[in-house]
Amino acid sequence: MDVLKFVNSDAIRKHLKEINYQFNAIEVVWLIKHSFDFAFEERKRAYYDVIDNYPDMSYEKDSLPEKINSVHQAIIEYVALTEKYYKEFMKNDETCFFEVTVNYPNYPKENIKTTFKEYDDAIKYIVVNKKEYYLVNTFYQDIVNPILFNEIKIEKKQYGSEKCIGTVYLNSELEFKRLLYSKSENEHANNIMHNFIDSMWFKFPVPFKKGDILVYKYWDKTHIGYTCQGPFVLDKMCHELCGDEEGYDSSDMTAYGYFIWEDGTVYHEVMNDYMNLEYYADSFENEKRTLITISNYLKGKLSLDLFLNAYNLIIADENYKKSKKRTWYTKAAFIDSGVEKDPNIHIKIWLDDKRPAPNGYIHCRSVNEVINNIYQCERDKVYIDLLDLDHDLGEYAKDGGDGIKLIDWLAETKRFYKINLHTMNPVGKENMQREIDRYWPKYE
Repeated sequence: MDVLKFVNSDAIRKHLKEINYQFNAIEVVWLIKHSFDFAFEERKRAYYDVIDNYPDMSYEKDSLPEKINSVHQAIIEYVALTEKYYKEFMKNDETCFFEVTVNYPNYPKENIKTTFKEYDDAIKYIVVNKKEYYLVNTFYQDIVNPILFNEIKIEKKQYGSEKCIGTVYLNSELEFKRLLYSKSENEHANNIMHNFIDSMWFKFPVPFKKGDILVYKYWDKTHIGYTCQGPFVLDKMCHELCGDEEGYDSSDMTAYGYFIWEDGTVYHEVMNDYMNLEYYADSFENEKRTLITISNYLKGKLSLDLFLNAYNLIIADENYKKSKKRTWYTKAAFIDSGVEKDPNIHIKIWLDDKRPAPNGYIHCRSVNEVINNIYQCERDKVYIDLLDLDHDLGEYAKDGGDGIKLIDWLAETKRFYKINLHTMNPVGKENMQREIDRYWPKYE
């Protein structure tokens, strides 16, 4: 049984695999229930795999109304009750209606709700519109967040009071994923459905250290400005703050850290479910740059005075950018006054290990040196009018290869700068020119 596939976090999954972590039965049960990516049928098979592959055990906590004498038996009952309540949920009732919500995490036009008298009508509506939902989600997946997941939510509510009796979540293939149901026929069933798994609390090993910049895997980017949304700098895991498991449950599996508001204000808060955390790998723009400052300070890389000054400079810089947008001065005025760089600076780059560069050229002797100069020019908005290239770079070929490797990199990254070849190597020149003719736009 591949337990690790039920770990939501890629970073934690990799870490647990590297240390060869050995799970016990209740840990596996908890992971299966809290995994986002699997339909109930696959989870059901996994639950039964626990029974087949892990020794039975008892489980008790002060927060549980009754002791679980057999985890295996509790799993069987949990699966049976979930299937039973799902069937009850789907039954039509004259006193109730079904409300459909298609959730698009990170898609700003979510939560358009539609109501139906019968469950089958709700499903037919979803089937008819499924292609539209899928296309919308696919479109936004590439430009907003690569770790999207789809969920279709169906709520069963009472007419008049609109009291929610239960909620079912389906995946994009309309497979049943999970159920929230308020009804339980007795205390024992309620204990199995609502307390058995969610009363659990674990200190799973994680790779994260103080000062790491993390983000909740399923972060909704439309909720910018919401408390505890977006990337944060880790301060402490619940592992460091909590004692034994008594008195804690799944809601206490948390991480504490430093978050920022849109205006750069820093606040110390707690986020829920550390098992959904990933290393933040997106860009640090605007006030998010302060996260780097906080991170390096917590890791001991910055002195207190440097930290405070760096934070102040970043916020001042961002405030300047915002205030500049409201000014009546023109861009030309800012350039003349020295506030901004002149964007109309043009350069030419000469790549050659031996021959000196003509006047007005920047002389580079290796491919990587040219690449670094290109990055800097693009960052500083300096125009590159020409790349004048040699092929054979002698010992400097150790730093990125011969000149044709630069042509390869430019083609792969779609940087079609104007190129002149001054190499005396006829074969090398032919190969370079062939690639230019194939990929580069034709210059007049």
